[in-house]
Amino acid sequence: MANKQFVGLTVPSDEQIYSVDGAVWQCARDAQVDVEQLALHSARGRCLLELPGIQNAVGERIRLDVDAEACGRWMPVEYRMCAKGLIQQGPEVAASTNTYFVDGGFYGQRFAAAPGFVLPNGCRQGAFFHFQEWKKAWAGQGGYGATTGIEPLGESPRYSARVRNFTISTEGISIITARPAGLR
Repeated sequence: MANKQFVGLTVPSDEQIYSVDGAVWQCARDAQVDVEQLALHSARGRCLLELPGIQNAVGERIRLDVDAEACGRWMPVEYRMCAKGLIQQGPEVAASTNTYFVDGGFYGQRFAAAPGFVLPNGCRQGAFFHFQEWKKAWAGQGGYGATTGIEPLGESPRYSARVRNFTISTEGISIITARPAGLR
């Protein structure tokens, strides 16, 4: 299982998420972000490529002890597989470890992102952003309370295959209106 997602666990958030030309970028809240630089590294379809060249293995695979007690209390116990030892090493280690199932056992191996997937300002490209704790701050249809800072993503039809550039933080969604030079 390749770890290619970002998880928003803190509210208010320590980071903001950019979607630029179909790529998802996680940047620190105070990072100086150049949307044109994000666009240069946002080649469509990159998340569909095989892992070599995107995530480079670091060190050896380490056996992971897996049980149903260390995480995911929202999930039925018969479906939980929690690697407590990995979780205890902290979120940065867990976020940079891929999981393997080999010969009946689970293993973890650290990885480093290939050049172009982490920029000098710390912005990192991933394939998916899971709102996790953020969704509790964004209410509305689910009955969690008043909606905070959410605005629609463009004109009708609201959801379409047309790529839109936008940034998301726990304060809401902002459309990136200035297109980087050379992009259509």
